[in-house]
Amino acid sequence: MGYFGDEYKIFMIFLLMAGANIRSIEQLKHVRSREAGIVLGIRRLPCKPKVWEWFYNAAAKQVSEFLLADYFRYQICTGKAGTWVWFTDGHLLPYTGKERVRSAYNTQRRMPVPGRTSMVSCDGSGRIVDFEIQEGKGDLRRHIVTLGQKWVKELPERPIMVFDREGHGAGFFSGLVKEEIPFVTWEKHADSKKLEAIDDGEFTEDFEFNGKEYSVFEGEKALTYSPEDAEAEKHDFKLRRIYIWNRTSKRRVSGLAWDGDRETSTVDCARAILSRWGASENTFKHLNDRHPWHYHPGFKLEVSDRQEIANPERKEKLTLIKQVKKGLNKLYKKLSKAKEVLNQDGTPRQNSQKERVGDAVKEQETKLESLKEEKRNLPGED
Repeated sequence: MGYFGDEYKIFMIFLLMAGANIRSIEQLKHVRSREAGIVLGIRRLPCKPKVWEWFYNAAAKQVSEFLLADYFRYQICTGKAGTWVWFTDGHLLPYTGKERVRSAYNTQRRMPVPGRTSMVSCDGSGRIVDFEIQEGKGDLRRHIVTLGQKWVKELPERPIMVFDREGHGAGFFSGLVKEEIPFVTWEKHADSKKLEAIDDGEFTEDFEFNGKEYSVFEGEKALTYSPEDAEAEKHDFKLRRIYIWNRTSKRRVSGLAWDGDRETSTVDCARAILSRWGASENTFKHLNDRHPWHYHPGFKLEVSDRQEIANPERKEKLTLIKQVKKGLNKLYKKLSKAKEVLNQDGTPRQNSQKERVGDAVKEQETKLESLKEEKRNLPGED
């Protein structure tokens, strides 16, 4: 209320939507307005245009950045968010409006599409501790560095940043070491043959994670970063290399870590790497169960004069017609290759292969004409 005053009521409606699994403001028309108002403490739920008015009035205050910062700070200071490891990843927010926006990369479709990137950081339990919406593909490395500096005053010590191979690079690692930001990540371009050639006896520590047996040991990797600026000095530093052997699946991988003087154990570093998928990726899946990514509040819906969506029944008939035509072409080829078999008196032999194929052709042709007629009688256009 300190930020929004009387406009706080829109957030009460958001609570109702979250609790009742209402996925858009448009679906509020199915809610009993008087009962919902009593539950929310706002007397009566207003009509949909009034809800949109509340929404736009709250958005016009442009205080979401400060509100989120206060909320994330509250989580950290009260211990609701973990501060040992933070997992950072970016996910596409598709954009379908008329404005020109930069393209982001859709990993499901493996192609660039118009959109923004939601850069989200979660703790070990999947609770979101901070996020930022960036234009286009997004900058994971800049976000991690900013995150490491942003909450340093509220934290007893900086959390270990965990990220995927997108953040791999000597320049980025050098910057994290100089800023004293601890991190753990997978090692990119690791030589699988060299990993397989490591003697089994080198893996000295065993542990269980997610029902699988693992063994690990630790090595060292020396890196040198030479900045493009000729006046800047090159940076020589060393990272911890974590060798991980999944005994259950019989696979070996490696990761890189730097924790300053925290003395994080080898097993804890391995657990942090292995937790990345469950802590960050699954968070987006749970969010998507309650809120569709393609729903953009604030866009007004209008009935279009051009309804280009095809009649699904016609599409179904068209699919069946294509299937029958494909089968007919095979029968035509089979019929052309079938030899005529005659009796001794020169009459065609009954139940011959050519006769059976001919009957099948007539049956499918009749079926094809019937499907075409049914399709013509359905509403819509091709």
